[in-house]
Amino acid sequence: MLILDCLRLFFLENCPLFSEKGMRINYLPDIPYTFSLNLVSVNPIVKKYADGGDLRQFVFTFAMHNFYDCEEENSMHTIANFEYLANWIEQANNNNLLPELFNGFTPVSLSVISTVHQKSHKAAKAVYEIKCKLLYERKEALTIWED
Repeated sequence: MLILDCLRLFFLENCPLFSEKGMRINYLPDIPYTFSLNLVSVNPIVKKYADGGDLRQFVFTFAMHNFYDCEEENSMHTIANFEYLANWIEQANNNNLLPELFNGFTPVSLSVISTVHQKSHKAAKAVYEIKCKLLYERKEALTIWED
């Protein structure tokens, strides 16, 4: 299972926001109030350990479409959803409620690294996003599988 799959499963099973609205992976349909979990390209290694293991990061965003117009209520609803998500992530981390990862990978922390912002807008719809980070430890260097 990929880390992205582990994160998706974690949020769908634990965060009430996604149990109601669902979530896509690396795809944000042009439908208001739809969420997408997206990869962010970063150097994954934060720190190398002498035993061959390391501390790694997995950076991702949550994006959401919403109406883009002069109705303040639409913007406030979107901001409220993302504020809820940021608070939920902080609380989950403080309670050590972290995603289950596969063998050899141990979650260390989950955090929000940038607050909600409007990423883009086209016509009457806008995309808003929040950036997050999962820190995890890898016990030892992975070996390449051979037949």
